[in-house]
Amino acid sequence: MANSLGGLGSGIAEQALLHTHTAYLARLLRVDLEKGVADVQPLTLQKPLGGKGTPQPPVLGVPILWNARYKLGWGETCAAAGGLGRHLVMEPIRAGEIALCVVCERDISGARRGRSETPPAGHHEIKDSVVAGVIV
Repeated sequence: MANSLGGLGSGIAEQALLHTHTAYLARLLRVDLEKGVADVQPLTLQKPLGGKGTPQPPVLGVPILWNARYKLGWGETCAAAGGLGRHLVMEPIRAGEIALCVVCERDISGARRGRSETPPAGHHEIKDSVVAGVIV
């Protein structure tokens, strides 16, 4: 069935989808493990309908999930201490690394303060992101 609004209806739907965020890759600009937050720069461009893509602004103070604050890596065992080969080590995530950020369905402001609240209107806003891990 054809859209009764012609191109206008599909254009409005496309524009709405462009502003729906679910997950994205971002560069970690700053990591504060004590506070459990990071500033991130989304690596995808934002593009208005019919316009040209431009970088998205950084997202500041993004919570880092507990299990995402460290990454697993390999360390060399010191032969002088009797060790052989390599062993698994946990390293803190650092600025410059690429993170997977997940956008929560609703506003997370109240939950970050430990409260259960009725969220304001809106879904999947990029300000409601959390860092879920890094790509090694």
